[in-house]
Amino acid sequence: MEARIATPGDFEELIRMGAVMLSSMGIEPDVDTWHDRAVEVLRAELASGTAAAFVVDAPDQPGQLIASGVVLVHQRLPTAENPDGRVGHVQWVATERAHRRKGLATVIMRAIIDWLCDREIEAVELYASTEGAPLYASLGFVTPERAWLRLRLAP
Repeated sequence: MEARIATPGDFEELIRMGAVMLSSMGIEPDVDTWHDRAVEVLRAELASGTAAAFVVDAPDQPGQLIASGVVLVHQRLPTAENPDGRVGHVQWVATERAHRRKGLATVIMRAIIDWLCDREIEAVELYASTEGAPLYASLGFVTPERAWLRLRLAP
């Protein structure tokens, strides 16, 4: 199977696949709380060219996705390790449970990596689930030497 670039007609399915990804990580998302904002951001980022989404369609159900992934490009200050400062951030890599272990996430990730390479993005980041970590390691992702820290500020 091949990945294709997502179109606006895929937005609802992409949001659903984002929920599939969260559920696979043990997070039961209330899609209603983030659905509209996710569609808004996805639409704006894709239109600006700072993001891409790749999908695999169900072979027997047109319009239904069985795998997906989104990448956003963020501009950061340049560093010695990344003189350009642009970083690809991969999100929502998900495969429907019935279609896992068939290489679909690899197909999605290769499409994302190719898209980033075409834009000369030199750094790519993602957060991996325990289940997904071996896939990313097989593609060359490594655990950073320096720890990322996060502070969640309450609204």
